[in-house]
Amino acid sequence: MTDIFQGWRRKIGLTTLLLAIVCMSGWVRSFTTGDFVTFPASKQKTNAGVLFTLGGLLSSNGMIVWDTMYEESTDPNDFNVDVGSAYPSWGTAPGDKPNLNDPKLKWRWRWNGLGVCDFDAERTEGVWGSTLVVPYWMIAIPLTVISVCLILPRSRKPTEHK
Repeated sequence: MTDIFQGWRRKIGLTTLLLAIVCMSGWVRSFTTGDFVTFPASKQKTNAGVLFTLGGLLSSNGMIVWDTMYEESTDPNDFNVDVGSAYPSWGTAPGDKPNLNDPKLKWRWRWNGLGVCDFDAERTEGVWGSTLVVPYWMIAIPLTVISVCLILPRSRKPTEHK
């Protein structure tokens, strides 16, 4: 049993398989429950005042969505972005599905569910940002294939016995 852990290919293969299983678990869970992580807002001084930045990660509907929101203000205490706590926070929302067909989204590029878009690029509402969308299958399937290639033994040429 311990011989399966010998060699770097098997160790990396098992680690990759573990990552694939975790990714597939998130993929299946995302169809029933939306999970999100928000990261604390940061402030940066600009020529016009203060730029607030807030990031978040959403796992929902078979995809991972990374949002980055920005708001620029002349008053450092007046902003619409929810700053939240000083630490990342995690939460769930049953059936939370992002609306990726919203007309406010301007797609830079999109291919098989993978894409990058901007929302409110004209900055009409004062808050704008960008979104990266990655389907779980684009992570899980390559990880599975890589782990199979690393774990399974390579075929060897038969040697003749004398």
